[in-house]
Amino acid sequence: MFVKTTHKEERGLTFLEIMLVMALIVIGALIVSSGFDEVRKRARDSARVSDISQIQRALGLYNISANRFPIEPDEVAITGNDKFSQVMQNEFEARRVPTDPLTPVLTYRYISDKTGSDYRLRFCLETESIAGYTRGCENEVG
Repeated sequence: MFVKTTHKEERGLTFLEIMLVMALIVIGALIVSSGFDEVRKRARDSARVSDISQIQRALGLYNISANRFPIEPDEVAITGNDKFSQVMQNEFEARRVPTDPLTPVLTYRYISDKTGSDYRLRFCLETESIAGYTRGCENEVG
């Protein structure tokens, strides 16, 4: 003999189970995005070191043609529109002077002695990923 039941048993997800799944998805997304954030910082740092090398090469060419470096005894933030950038663009026929990937929050900075015989380029890094440089804005070459 068969017993006939009148109600079907349906099982769905409870509110608590849905919230738990959503929390796990959010936590996973945060972990993944924080990893991407670190990758982006390292990429910007690599770009900064490359930019500084390009500026140094341009300064070397400037020094060959002018027999000195651009004279800026007061430190200048390199923004692309500053006095240093204009001098370099005029010297090299409107080539763009590299700027920090996070300009205007972070900038490369240039300073020379009063005669243009020596200079310093200062720049910031967001990570410790570049050998020979440190995280922060105390990095310099020249």
